Amino acid sequence: MGHQQIPPPHPRREPRVTVPLTADGIAQVFEGCADFGRRTLYLGDDPQRAVEMLYIVGQVRNERASDYVLRPLTQCKDLAEVATLDEAYDRMAKGCLYSLAVEERTTADQVVFDLVNGWVALFFPGKDKVLTLMTATEEKRSISPPDNEPDVKGSMDCFVESIRTNTSLVRRRLRAPELRIWETFVGRQSVTPVDVLYIKGITDPKLARQVEERLKGVDKPITVAVMGCVVNGPGEARHADVGIAGGKGEGVLFLHGEIVDKVPEDQLIPRLMALIDTL
Repeated sequence: MGHQQIPPPHPRREPRVTVPLTADGIAQVFEGCADFGRRTLYLGDDPQRAVEMLYIVGQVRNERASDYVLRPLTQCKDLAEVATLDEAYDRMAKGCLYSLAVEERTTADQVVFDLVNGWVALFFPGKDKVLTLMTATEEKRSISPPDNEPDVKGSMDCFVESIRTNTSLVRRRLRAPELRIWETFVGRQSVTPVDVLYIKGITDPKLARQVEERLKGVDKPITVAVMGCVVNGPGEARHADVGIAGGKGEGVLFLHGEIVDKVPEDQLIPRLMALIDTL
């Protein structure tokens, strides 16, 4: 009797995203994310030959994106002189841009995960393929203290004073395109950025909106996680300063991934705000 393969209890959904392979389609996947970037670029400064570039701030290294992609794409004479965008696409795919790794992508899943991993994506009008180029930044932390950034919670994997560095740290640990990063500014004088991170499709959207509304009155540079699973949520969001994870009728509050209390669902938001007041 042969071995019968038992399907996993939580099979990975394939495809992960079901949007058209267009710049607008991919933008839908990251709708509302404060770190999602999109630019329109003109080959040879010609508005008739426009290319869309998508990227995630904090995942890409600015110098690489500028030197490997932006500068040659907008200033290269060879690209400026090509007759069609199809010809420009072929030249870029074969080395006219300076990235070590260049891929032709044919599915939205491929493009989305390239973006999460720090690549930039180039969309050409009328093309059913997308060029993605490796411009990823390196890991932000090692076992030694950082040389150029004041650390907030130690020299290991930790948050720093740059909020976009912090959100990129979460994205590298939780590589889910459903991760949403909503940003607001609090404080009448300090105008402090506060990001709320949650996973679309898992977190209760009403709970996320309640947190967003209540945080508008907070004047502290913190990261708040809103998770949908009381079992895995605190650990997955351990890089956040504070957070909540909702369950059926109840939820938990946690600090830096450690559960500090379990409360009824209708008390989650008031207790969260009380916990934030102690930070």
